[in-house]
Amino acid sequence: MVAGCIWECSDLVEPGTIPHNPTPQANAFLRSTAALETPDIQVIQAGFALASDEIAHKYVPPPNSWTLLPTLVRPKSTGRIRLTGRHATDPVAIDANVLSDPADVAALVKAVELVNEIGSSVSLKRYSRRQVAPGIVRRPDLQNFVRESVVSVWHQTCTAKMGADQDSVVNSKLQVHGIEGLTVADASVLRRVTTGNTMAPCVIIGERAALSLKRRHGIDRSTTID
Repeated sequence: MVAGCIWECSDLVEPGTIPHNPTPQANAFLRSTAALETPDIQVIQAGFALASDEIAHKYVPPPNSWTLLPTLVRPKSTGRIRLTGRHATDPVAIDANVLSDPADVAALVKAVELVNEIGSSVSLKRYSRRQVAPGIVRRPDLQNFVRESVVSVWHQTCTAKMGADQDSVVNSKLQVHGIEGLTVADASVLRRVTTGNTMAPCVIIGERAALSLKRRHGIDRSTTID
């Protein structure tokens, strides 16, 4: 979950250059409170205005903008996925249940405060003409901003978690409990989302799945599969 904070570029930034740089140029991992042992916030810099539909309509970011994205990497809110029919082509019903846990709102509010401080610092102030969103607002208003601005970072996980308890879907070899011949190898098998992007964990899961399948079917490393 991410709540974008947006600045309009200053005259020092050549018009048109920032929006054409869509990849993040900087990342930081922070703790929303010193009591945490590991970071729960990832801050991503983006060279364009990234906003929810509500924020885009309310604040109307100019084309030449840049964004700092405070991202909640360990959300406590959990969603649900339900089958709508018995056929493989039947769609699934998804309830993301975003920000249902008050702790997630509190963490993102703190994260927005931290990002506002960073983006408005002396080091970065020369690159912005003004802050577009959220600007200087009171903490209660920041809660509204977070709820209006939050969007997904598309790293959904843990819907088919690994384990041996009744809520688990796959075993340690990534085989689905009770279904012979079915293996799952993606971020859904994680028991909790990793602190940070999920690409590297998915690579590891894929490698382990390949090793397990080779052993299960007696495939030697030297064997060539057409």
